[in-house]
Amino acid sequence: MDYLQVYLQLGFEHIIDLQGYDHMLYLMASVVVFPLRQWKKILWLVTAFTVGHSISLAFAVLGWIQIDAGLVEIGIALTICTTALNNLSVRFQKHTLRRIFLTNIFFGLIHGVGFSNFLKNFLTKQEDIIAPLFAFNIGLEMGQLLIVIGFLIVSIGVLKVLTNKYQMIWQTTVLVGIAAVSVYLIYEKVQAIL
Repeated sequence: MDYLQVYLQLGFEHIIDLQGYDHMLYLMASVVVFPLRQWKKILWLVTAFTVGHSISLAFAVLGWIQIDAGLVEIGIALTICTTALNNLSVRFQKHTLRRIFLTNIFFGLIHGVGFSNFLKNFLTKQEDIIAPLFAFNIGLEMGQLLIVIGFLIVSIGVLKVLTNKYQMIWQTTVLVGIAAVSVYLIYEKVQAIL
């Protein structure tokens, strides 16, 4: 396996690793409110997140930005909590595609710095970092798509069993659960830096 395949695999394994479930929670909180028939919105949302984390991942790996890892972890937990709570209120407000896109770019910037902290552990000083960075990012995207598709399949399966009239209950249960976990993550991350 050549070294680019190694970085591709590292990116893929990093995003689907259950120990790094925070990124999974963010993706699930982001897409749970959209039925599959709105696949274009889901695609735009995931694309926006990708744009954001690709930019900050590159900037952080290249050394153009440096943020304390503890603060980044708190920021990631806050993006999860904010997204879950915002999407709990989705039935009371109209979400424009532009707002969703911009929010996900911004939140993606925060997650990208978190990804960079992981990637920098594997890069050596002698390496050209552009190619490994690109391969790692492609691996992240492959894993991200797997998570989103897998979660949507589970959602469809649950709603087939419960029928679509329980869609709001399913969405609320998922979002409240994610919000609760993210509040715990925020507490845990703040304690770690105190």
